[in-house]
Amino acid sequence: ERRPETKPRFFYMLHHNLPGAAADYARGTSEALWALYGDHSDAAPAPVRSKYLFVNGRSEPLWRRLPQPRRLHAWMSEEEMDYYIREYERNGWAGGLKWYCVCDIDWAATPQLQGKRVEQPVFFIAGEWDDVVSMNGGAESVRAALARVCERAPKVLFVQRAGHWIQQERPQEVNAALLEFLSAHR
Repeated sequence: ERRPETKPRFFYMLHHNLPGAAADYARGTSEALWALYGDHSDAAPAPVRSKYLFVNGRSEPLWRRLPQPRRLHAWMSEEEMDYYIREYERNGWAGGLKWYCVCDIDWAATPQLQGKRVEQPVFFIAGEWDDVVSMNGGAESVRAALARVCERAPKVLFVQRAGHWIQQERPQEVNAALLEFLSAHR
């Protein structure tokens, strides 16, 4: 066990493990969803620019560190965004954020998987502009990582001109690719 850092740098997964993470998102549900789903090509600057998790003694979530969009992408309507906002306001953020809190528990609960390779057929789909792919070293790094953990060569698709929300951005392309993959592995 290690001691917490006295001045930790921000990383969204670290923030999502904090007891107050859901409240940090709930204090601006509409703004949070706009920051996550909005079009950043013509956005206002992020309200928080600190590299540290805590700013003036308070945790600052991912959405306050992202550019603040003025419009939505073409793939999301105002009606859909309003629905998301209402549902998050009604149900809260805790459910979705709890996944981040159990990463260590999952690891500890499955020691039999350490060093094992995935034997099932694998299909990885992401957008070429996905920030998570970038955080993991880019497309070639992700391909190499998948090859290291998969028994068979994984099928990998990076959809051009698409980002993190691939299933919303390109539903027809994603569904067609999934159906093709599944039909090959009946």
